[in-house]
Amino acid sequence: MEGHRDIVLSISYIPGHQLIATSSKDHTIRIWDAQTLKCLYIGKGHTDAVGAIGIPNRTERLVYSASNDCTLKCWQIPSKHDLEGDSVVDLNCKFTVKAHEKDINSIAISPNDRIIATSSQDKTIALWDAETGKLLRRLVGHKRGVWDIKFSPIDKCIVSASADKTIRLWSIDDGTCLKTLQGHIQSVLKVQFLTLGMQLLSVGGDGLLKLWTIKNDDCVLTLEAHQNKAWALDVWGDGEQVVTGGSDSTISIWKDVTLEVREKNIESQQQLSMKEQDLSNALQLKDYKKAVKLAFELDHPRCMLTVLKKMEFGSESQLLEIVSNFNESELMKCLLYIRDWNTNSKFCHISQNILRLIFQTHPPSEIQKCPRIKEILQGLIAYTDRHIRRLTNISQSSYLVDYTLRCVSHLGEQEMTDDKPIIKNKVTFFDTVLVESVQPPEILITSTNEKDQSKSQSQEKEQDQQKPQLKFSQNLLVSPKKVEEIKKAKPHVSGDSLDDDYIRQDYEVFEEEEEDGQLLGSKKK
Repeated sequence: MEGHRDIVLSISYIPGHQLIATSSKDHTIRIWDAQTLKCLYIGKGHTDAVGAIGIPNRTERLVYSASNDCTLKCWQIPSKHDLEGDSVVDLNCKFTVKAHEKDINSIAISPNDRIIATSSQDKTIALWDAETGKLLRRLVGHKRGVWDIKFSPIDKCIVSASADKTIRLWSIDDGTCLKTLQGHIQSVLKVQFLTLGMQLLSVGGDGLLKLWTIKNDDCVLTLEAHQNKAWALDVWGDGEQVVTGGSDSTISIWKDVTLEVREKNIESQQQLSMKEQDLSNALQLKDYKKAVKLAFELDHPRCMLTVLKKMEFGSESQLLEIVSNFNESELMKCLLYIRDWNTNSKFCHISQNILRLIFQTHPPSEIQKCPRIKEILQGLIAYTDRHIRRLTNISQSSYLVDYTLRCVSHLGEQEMTDDKPIIKNKVTFFDTVLVESVQPPEILITSTNEKDQSKSQSQEKEQDQQKPQLKFSQNLLVSPKKVEEIKKAKPHVSGDSLDDDYIRQDYEVFEEEEEDGQLLGSKKK
């Protein structure tokens, strides 16, 4: 197909008449026969490059064009029987409007062919009446030029792609921005609706193809479409196939495999459930070899830890046999599991034991072949040193407990070697003697501060000569040392004849009195 004298910027297919419309930098648009590939019509009138073409969905024999001269034109296509031989017929311009202040990048036509939308480098989107070319509304909000626009197939909204790296969804009725999608790291160049207007596809200067869900504003899929800017995007049907083109001189065709992936996921989930059931049965039957294999296949470190614990408490020979039969992939997985287990002090013992068995049964040359072995060993060494320091501190702390126990035992031996108390019917507890009482609780008689030392010696002698004639209390707590002092002070009194009178010489004994729920005892002179 030859006819344009400069670079072709846009191409569109007119399905009702099997025609192809193109626009070029030569300021013209051309209409071609899709079967014979001959140029039938030419539209002249633009004063600059024509960058966009719009084809109505229902209205026949109309085509719209937008140019860098900031104008929008509507062209009437003549019928084929008006053609004269092989000559090219000029198109009639129905109307021309100045649409924007800068270059127009894109044209979109609503599903009912009533509204035409144009986007421009002046950062705005304009809505026009398709019949009269009257301006209906201008959408303002983008911070940089708008590269592409599309009407929703079911809602009264329009989507735009801009050089400010955003995608915006606009209301046609009031012109407000409904949603803003962000995710591209460079300009968004093309955008398309998908799945009956529920999703969006976009490509940009970063070469990425992104799939968006409009309901929750999320990017659900990102694909590397091209190595450079992706300038073209189109959808076949309702998204069964997608075509992208980029400045890396490649065209990529993408197929929707959602159903295949979903069925594959269901099948893999069923297989996973069956393997998990087999693992549970193997643990119940104590078939540890099969359980270890299934744990590796399912990649379940927790189940593997449970199996190895049960084997450790059981037969270590069986555990040694299983560890020795690890292949390269199983050995790699086991080392990764051990590295993770070793970070927890609860599992450090089992992890160190399995690591010991691995080093015993597998030569260093085989372990070195494992990928990431350097990283694994660094993690193992760091946490192993930490566990060694912790256990060393615990061991050193245990010596303090041993020392304390020995000291307590030594004190007990010294108490057993002390003289027996001379007061009858008493129970010895450390260095005190308790006279048994008929009713509990025990009444502890504590000595108070000594009387003022300023008393004259004469008063003290008088008190020594006058022995108090008081009734001896039922409950009396007397120190054995005091008994020894009395015996030394009165050597003429034998041990069994030492009565309460001698004790009362040093203690004033009073009857038990209850005050505020507490029992009062004697107080020292």
